[in-house]
Amino acid sequence: MCVPVEMVSAAMAPAGVTWKGISSLCPAASKPGWFYIGDATTITLYDSSSNGTALIAGKVGTFGCRDGGAEDAIFNGVYGVAATTIGAASGGEEFIYACDYFSSKLRCVKLIRSDPANKAPTSIDVKSCEVAGVSSPTQCVFDPVRPSVLYIACAKRLLSFDITSNATVTVIAAGSGGAPREFNPYSVACTGVGVVVMTDPAARAVYALDTRAGASAQLERLAGVDDSKKPSEEKSVDGNSLTTAKFDEPQCLCVVPPASLAAVTALGDKSSGDHVGVAYVTDQAAHRIRCVTLPPYFF
Repeated sequence: MCVPVEMVSAAMAPAGVTWKGISSLCPAASKPGWFYIGDATTITLYDSSSNGTALIAGKVGTFGCRDGGAEDAIFNGVYGVAATTIGAASGGEEFIYACDYFSSKLRCVKLIRSDPANKAPTSIDVKSCEVAGVSSPTQCVFDPVRPSVLYIACAKRLLSFDITSNATVTVIAAGSGGAPREFNPYSVACTGVGVVVMTDPAARAVYALDTRAGASAQLERLAGVDDSKKPSEEKSVDGNSLTTAKFDEPQCLCVVPPASLAAVTALGDKSSGDHVGVAYVTDQAAHRIRCVTLPPYFF
């Protein structure tokens, strides 16, 4: 598959990007306009309407891995975060799942607000999740098709974790399902029909996996010329996704859906529809934000 890739903005070492929340910035599930930010040792709430912030969990500058309440819990490198109200017993409850990179754990922050309008929670409880196979997790996102399923990008594999049953599935691993032997997904996003899009900084590539194919799903290199054997050449180039477009160090990404899903007349038919979505990718080492056009059947 060949799709266009172009630069949309120059930036100094961009580290995150979001469209209604994917990457290290994610929307609160409890209130529109609130966002959670994973920042090394803390999780912070940002209110876009007032520019106000509130510390949710963790201690600034204190690294480690310890579960517990507000006074005890510490993190060891928060990367991606994702929020949900699935499993909440009341309207004031919310859950934040955090990729604790250096601890190689997925952490769950249960927070309760006695006043839903108050940014600061009344209480929090941080616990480590039992996720088989997780190692150095970087980003996570909930599946819009199966809202209780969390995709986790980590070393050499993409995992899915069901927060209601605690079931863990290796969706794809290095050396299988079309994935290269050195496959290391960094960021992950998911479209509304179950197509998972990932970045791999070392491979300088953006990959896609259509989970609608089930166990037979094959990883597809969506964008980024494989020219690792030519390190002296320009590393960040726009153009056709597989013949000329290059990434220097693609890290975070988000997927923006088509303006009108009705334009796609037959999901699964790669030739149908003329409206497409896009993926915005932070090209870290190139100090750029890149835009990858996505085909209609992704939506």
